[in-house]
Amino acid sequence: MSIASITSAAQGAQGAQGAQGAQGAQGAQGAQGAQGAQGAQGAQGAQGAQGAGGGADGMLAVALITARDGIVGPWQSAPGMAPLTGNSAANMVRWPASVRRIVLQNELVSRIGFAPAEAGGPRGTEPAIRMFHLAVAPGTPVPTAVYRPFVEMIRPTTADFEAQLQVVHNYADLRPDRASEILKQLPGPMAFFANILTVDGERTRHTVELSILAQTFAAHVAQQTKHALACLRPDMRSPQIQPMIDTPGHGALPSGHATEAFMLAALLGRLIDPARENAPLWQMLMAQAARIATNRVVAGVHYPADSFAGASLGLALADYMAARAGAGLDTVSGLRFDGRGLGNTDFRGGHVFAQFARKAFAAGSGSDALAIVEIDTALPIGADDISKPLQWLWNRAAKEWQAPEEETA
Repeated sequence: MSIASITSAAQGAQGAQGAQGAQGAQGAQGAQGAQGAQGAQGAQGAQGAQGAGGGADGMLAVALITARDGIVGPWQSAPGMAPLTGNSAANMVRWPASVRRIVLQNELVSRIGFAPAEAGGPRGTEPAIRMFHLAVAPGTPVPTAVYRPFVEMIRPTTADFEAQLQVVHNYADLRPDRASEILKQLPGPMAFFANILTVDGERTRHTVELSILAQTFAAHVAQQTKHALACLRPDMRSPQIQPMIDTPGHGALPSGHATEAFMLAALLGRLIDPARENAPLWQMLMAQAARIATNRVVAGVHYPADSFAGASLGLALADYMAARAGAGLDTVSGLRFDGRGLGNTDFRGGHVFAQFARKAFAAGSGSDALAIVEIDTALPIGADDISKPLQWLWNRAAKEWQAPEEETA
């Protein structure tokens, strides 16, 4: 192939990648949220495009070919880089963040199992879903594995959703005041937490990476739950709701924004304040998470029930992810959400979290009270359950919030 043909092909590839890259950047920003807040991944992408592994540059390709011809000379053996240790967390620093995200998502998702079910009893029969942690112990030739219960979620009744429509309708009065928040929270909640914590794409790049990972994991679990429970959106029950934004094309419960927001709030709080001493920080994070959840009800695309389910799920997932990262939790409290009987109860963040801890919640009072959110049987997390790659990222992110060490001359 001639130099001219190489140049032409490379320039053609560059043009195609340029168009795709513009679209890809927008897609990544929308899907990952946290990247839009800091521009960290945008900066990394710009550097990658200029580097040797970036997009094709026809003139650079030709220049590299001729430069090599001029300096390498005849072939001769030379010592290369020492081989890497396989399956080692130490290798994580060598991979691009985009590759690490794939590895880490598999570390989390591969240990989660789902089992759609049906819940009966005096409250009525409704679809349910159970989530399990897959505990794996090394073995030869096949490891031993067992699913351990972690989360159960039961759909509210039709009567509950219909009762909640009035609450959704009333929240519409706040739309003019909350419109800018609602629109800016569409890609995800991270920008609003970054403003509290002064997250920076360079100084706290591993915190950004951990946050993106958490959001993606939360979305994975929430979507599986939405599919299993198949809850209609408010505007599908009443033409008076008329949401101020497009209604998402998937089920309502749990609220994905509530799941992600409460997961991020709890995860960031634990990362930055592991001793749980900074009550004002936790209060601010949780207040922001609750506001993000409520904004989705204001917008007309969710019920308060969705916020209850999403918030309690997000808090459980935050503990689970921290435990899998080796952050000092040897057990994670399970979760049981049963929306049957919730009625027109509105959501408040204090219903599910207070004083650094998850809370149970019951609708009604006295002998008529019905358990909606229960803190269930503890899930043990042993040494075999800790993900070494995830632990690597957690430790790097945690170090970003520690006081810098004094340098010695």
